[in-house]
Amino acid sequence: MWKSLAVQLVALKVVTSVDLVALEACCTQYGLYRELQDAIYHVDEVTEIDGKRTIRRRKRSLAEYMAGRNSQTMPEYVQMKGAFALLRQYLAEFGLTPAARNRIDIVTPSENTADPMEALLREGS
Repeated sequence: MWKSLAVQLVALKVVTSVDLVALEACCTQYGLYRELQDAIYHVDEVTEIDGKRTIRRRKRSLAEYMAGRNSQTMPEYVQMKGAFALLRQYLAEFGLTPAARNRIDIVTPSENTADPMEALLREGS
């Protein structure tokens, strides 16, 4: 996330060097959210046949993960929800949601942007 976001946000002049710590925190929250999501939605199944141990990773549903458990006491689930809530706050701060983007002034670089002084000098010729 850092590699793609930092370049784009700097180019759009949404982020300056003083914002990099906050952007790092945003990316860290994203990484934490993705790790917890992976822990919930994937499970390693170990099988042993003729003394040979095999580990197979398979995807599971949220319902399968939560079966017979209380969502309030499941550490991965509670932490994932918290990480996502913080991530959403950071995303909004940087204008990375549709609603937040409408509230900030983003200057998009234009390829056809002419230097105003050049245009003025050409007109006077």
